[in-house]
Amino acid sequence: MQADGKILVGGQFTTLAGQPRNYIGRLNADGSLDSTFTNGANFDVYSLAVQADGKILVGGFFTTLAGQPRNYIGRLNADGSLDNTFTNSTDNGILSLAVQADGKILVGGFFTALAASRATTLAG
Repeated sequence: MQADGKILVGGQFTTLAGQPRNYIGRLNADGSLDSTFTNGANFDVYSLAVQADGKILVGGFFTTLAGQPRNYIGRLNADGSLDNTFTNSTDNGILSLAVQADGKILVGGFFTALAASRATTLAG
């Protein structure tokens, strides 16, 4: 959930609330579809985490996010646009993301490399 009460949804879907949404979407606090959040992924999204600055970490089995190449991990701005400053990637799927109190990101999944460094299944 975002600070404004909007609810982020990720998974194995191509429609949300009867509208096309590819694997990621957002609902308003009242449960209606947020029509301003339209960027998607090209395959399953398994984990979402909101950072203190409102940016949204996205993990899963996708290779594009918001129409741009992103291997299994990416980040969206609070408005749903792609954060082009976040270019980390892994070599396989991500199942879990968490943000620690100090802002560090924990990543869990099937990967053996994260951000071009050797990391097996769990990295921070």
